[in-house]
Amino acid sequence: MRSTRGVFLRGWLFAALLTGAATAATAEELTSPATYWRRQAEGWFWYRDSPMARSAKPATPPMAATSATKSPEIVAHEALKARLEQALATAYMNPTDTNVRSYLTLQTQAVRRASTFADAWQKAVWTTPEFDFTLERPVNATALEVYDREKQAAQIRTAEQLARTHVLFFLFRGDCPYCQQFAPLLKSFEQKFGLPVFAISLDGGTLPEFPRARVDNGIAATLNVTQVPALFLASPRTNVITPLGYGVLSETELLERLQVIATPAGNAAAATSSLPVDLAGVR
Repeated sequence: MRSTRGVFLRGWLFAALLTGAATAATAEELTSPATYWRRQAEGWFWYRDSPMARSAKPATPPMAATSATKSPEIVAHEALKARLEQALATAYMNPTDTNVRSYLTLQTQAVRRASTFADAWQKAVWTTPEFDFTLERPVNATALEVYDREKQAAQIRTAEQLARTHVLFFLFRGDCPYCQQFAPLLKSFEQKFGLPVFAISLDGGTLPEFPRARVDNGIAATLNVTQVPALFLASPRTNVITPLGYGVLSETELLERLQVIATPAGNAAAATSSLPVDLAGVR
């Protein structure tokens, strides 16, 4: 027994010394500039990491906020949400009467809290004008009637003001059915609001409403017109043309688009698509 124990202790001591020596040798060799020439036989097969890689410790992730740092309202909300999700999952996977009733109980509690919040939200909106968007866009019929009337009046004023400094460029083809449909509406718009329409024919044809249309002299290519009818708002004073749209547009659509372009925000947005063109002799 003593002999066996002595062998075991000597073997353990030898292993410990060997491990220590190997560790020391490893640290020395890996930091030595001649490491590769002495250890090249190991090659990539052993996948040895550098000392820095082995000694580097992963960054400690930031600690998540505990319930002690959260307000009681947040803790209660998260608890109710978790219970509601668990009850739903349980009732979905095992729809017994007990499980379904448990979920409905929690759902009713959540709905009542949502209703209470909605009432408080509405009260805050009603008593704080800057939060009430219905003052800008009414929703009830009586206010909508006033809003639509005022909006239309503003659009008409804008069209009449633009008529003093701008013109409309109407690019068309004589054989285009949509152009033929749009021409009477556009002529009526010109007569109603005084905004001049300059008709430009891409194929040399004419329309009854615009018998003296000008033939395209390259302006269609300059404006990248590939589809007709095409309508542009042009300023002879600044030589700038801004697209209004393509296809058949109603009077309401024309007024709305002119109003948008005339606003400061609309001007800023349209400036990126406005094209400088020589409009000498248009007005």
